[in-house]
Amino acid sequence: GSYSVPVGLRRARRLAARVWGLLTVNAGSLAFVWEDRPHEPVELLAGDSLVIEPEAPHHVEPGPDARFTVAFHR
Repeated sequence: GSYSVPVGLRRARRLAARVWGLLTVNAGSLAFVWEDRPHEPVELLAGDSLVIEPEAPHHVEPGPDARFTVAFHR
């Protein structure tokens, strides 16, 4: 099937205070970019996970075959 990434995830965003995210790449690859470190993207492949801290500005740059989930935790 076809998957799409919401435009909002490709733009700078941040999680609310006291909300953590766990991004897990299910297929393909993506670059996770911390806005305060834009020249140091984190390259993630299928099976990789990354913890997103509350209020940390970031965006994702998914590859053409990327499938991923984000679980939110308080």
